[in-house]
Amino acid sequence: MKKISFALIILLLLPTVDLVLADVHIISEATRTYRERARNYTHELWLTEGKSYRKTGFYAYITREDLGIMWMLDLRKKTYRESKLEPDEKPAPSQEDFYTMGFSLDPDYDWSIKETGETKNINGLPCHCFMAEGDADFSEVQATYWICIEAETPGGAEYNRHLLREIKASKDRAALFKIMSKYKNSFPLLQDDTLDSPIAREVNWKRETTKFEAAQPPPGIYDLPEGFTNAEKEKSPKEAGRAQ
Repeated sequence: MKKISFALIILLLLPTVDLVLADVHIISEATRTYRERARNYTHELWLTEGKSYRKTGFYAYITREDLGIMWMLDLRKKTYRESKLEPDEKPAPSQEDFYTMGFSLDPDYDWSIKETGETKNINGLPCHCFMAEGDADFSEVQATYWICIEAETPGGAEYNRHLLREIKASKDRAALFKIMSKYKNSFPLLQDDTLDSPIAREVNWKRETTKFEAAQPPPGIYDLPEGFTNAEKEKSPKEAGRAQ
């Protein structure tokens, strides 16, 4: 019994083994400011190989690559919508999508990206500062990203892959996509984006990762919750006819 207990202690002290036993858990705090009105969001993400769960506000998204599907959950109504995943397909965002909210014009930008040489630790992880400017007709994006580019950071590979998939089709995030594609397993811990466009003047979006850890996920976090009903099947005959 003593040998077994000692072995368990050693396993718990090894970070590489901990990642095998646990998933990646990330919590971020974000603020979207438009016309001097700020709206705060808390974003939670669980990641493991081929599976993810992310929650923002009253919406959650469960991606199951092993099943080839994604569930979009309305946590207030306890309903869900199911969509099929294709290889490298970007999940369709909802009106509350965390990554693209407030950035909807989607023009083609000419980007200028510079690594400033500044470094600092955020939540114990070393980060490098990058500044990006995107210019398009009648639109401009200015962004500052603090990115962990240490290739061997535990959980970095999973988070990098998840974010690249999320922002792949977002032209407003093209600079971030380029930086993360260049540095293997990199990921941002602090972001500050400002979009100036003819429709939405000066939309500022800030996001800081407040927790990045390996942890045991809640039971069934990657499964469709019990008690949720299919929103498509709840449509009235009249609504179903209109959808067709």
